[in-house]
Amino acid sequence: MARTRGVSVVRARRGFRWQGVPTLIYKPAGTGFKNIIRRVVLGNREPDLPFQVRYFEIRNGGYSSLERHAHRHAVVIIRGRGKMFLKNKVHDLKPFDAVYIGRNAVHQFHQVGREPFGFLCMVAASRDRPELVSPGMAARLRRRRRAAARFIKI
Repeated sequence: MARTRGVSVVRARRGFRWQGVPTLIYKPAGTGFKNIIRRVVLGNREPDLPFQVRYFEIRNGGYSSLERHAHRHAVVIIRGRGKMFLKNKVHDLKPFDAVYIGRNAVHQFHQVGREPFGFLCMVAASRDRPELVSPGMAARLRRRRRAAARFIKI
């Protein structure tokens, strides 16, 4: 990564990787996810940047945690196919689809198909921590929404 006077250029590498950007564990073990990694492309080493651009990749039938949080974020799909639980519906996602996730919206991403499902996520650098959906709330979602019953995992 080249950096001069508040400017960063993070060079793309093969395989949805970026120069100098490490692959990180998605979350601590036991927080309800499978086969997902993250990379902070911008905002980890740029102290004056008020947001982060993160890349998430879900592989082989994996999924993100079922969660909600007070902060908002935006997602742009850049690789593969996936599904997302949001606002009590399951949405199909493909490259260049964009998603806005508002405050406290329960959501979860799943990979489908053969190719890894990758997306960029833009979020404020200073934000609250995600809150995992409790088993009781997940059960209520499953009872109220047929799509949720077959889809969400915790």
